Amino acid sequence: GLDGCLFLFPYEEWDNFQNKLKTLNLSSKKARAVNRAFFGSACECQIDKQGRIMLPKTLRDYAELTKDICLVGVSERVEIWDLEKWKNYNDPELGYSVLEENIEDMDL
Repeated sequence: GLDGCLFLFPYEEWDNFQNKLKTLNLSSKKARAVNRAFFGSACECQIDKQGRIMLPKTLRDYAELTKDICLVGVSERVEIWDLEKWKNYNDPELGYSVLEENIEDMDL
C-alpha cells in the first residue's frame, strides 16, 4: 500500500490492478520502482476458520501494525492501518482542509 498502510484486494481487483502496473513504461526508473514495490511485496493470504488473515511479518513491519488495526474500505480494496497511524492520518484538524483542496483540483 501507500501512506504506510497495506492494500488488500479481492482476486479480480488484484488482476485489474496488476494489469495497470504492467502497462507502465519499464524504461522509467519510477515505473520500475513502483512495479518492484507492489509485485515484490505482494502475497496471497489465506483466511483461517476464525476469519483471520495471517499477514507476513515483512508487511506487518512495513505498515507498523501493532495490536490495534483499522480496516478502511476504499472503492475496490481494503486498506489495513495501524489504528494510531490512521487516527493521525485522518485527523480532521490536519486532513480535511487538504482534502478539500485536492477535491477542488480534481474538479469533482
